Amino acid sequence: MILIDARPESDLNWKGVESEIEIALEMNQKLQIEFDFGFSHPRLRDSAIFFSRDLAVTRFQESIYNSYKAEIEKIILYRGKPLKLADFDFPLWKEDFFVGLPQTDQMERLYSMELFMQYLHRLNAPLIDEIPLVVQFDLSEVGRSSYQKELLSQPFFSYITPDIDKQLDATLGIVLPEMGKVDYDLLDTALKELEGAAYRVLPESLIVENWHGLDHLLVFSKSLTDEGKRMLKGFEAAEGRVIGVEGFEPPTFWSQTRRASQTALYSERGDQFTPERLF
Repeated sequence: MILIDARPESDLNWKGVESEIEIALEMNQKLQIEFDFGFSHPRLRDSAIFFSRDLAVTRFQESIYNSYKAEIEKIILYRGKPLKLADFDFPLWKEDFFVGLPQTDQMERLYSMELFMQYLHRLNAPLIDEIPLVVQFDLSEVGRSSYQKELLSQPFFSYITPDIDKQLDATLGIVLPEMGKVDYDLLDTALKELEGAAYRVLPESLIVENWHGLDHLLVFSKSLTDEGKRMLKGFEAAEGRVIGVEGFEPPTFWSQTRRASQTALYSERGDQFTPERLF
């Protein structure tokens, strides 16, 4: 792991970094770069602070990235707990997604995550390439599994993604409703029933981009938008199967699909599935 001091107070004089890199390469190791932008004091709305961080990215690109790009495995842009950034714009944002609902900690987390990811994308735009740009969030203080999945499965991650197991071999997908429409109790129930099984969570707005390799999509039909329904019809037209969570009693539905070892959700033939079609 190669640490880059990109804090606003850094002099950007990274003596020894290239030596560390050369030693790692002599040992046939792929490089993992980690930035420290000094987000313990976020100051995301301070233009001078943004300029300092942006200068660090530019210097890194010129002095390290361009020279060792082929040897870099991934770049970690942030590691730690989600930032708390709810500010004067939060009430307007809340009314766009959670109209008339009382304020909750999860709403503040979602707002903060969206604001932070927008900042990271703008700051690190010069590095958006084929090398993975990732963030590592410690969600240990976010109690509910449904909250955690919602935080890490939003469209605002785009080119910078959470550094988690993507379950690329999974053939089951869970379609996450739009922000403000998630039934947390129902999602928690589904996630508990799926413990140990391979699945991917994908936001409704990105169904088409993320359905590759999936045979079944689990959906929360009461929360689907018209656009979401159209995309799911396309999934069915491509011989996928859509399963509505509502209306299925967990003991009946999941007992047909879970293995005693909980290492697989269903057989390759898929003939154990007898769900109702949603459309």
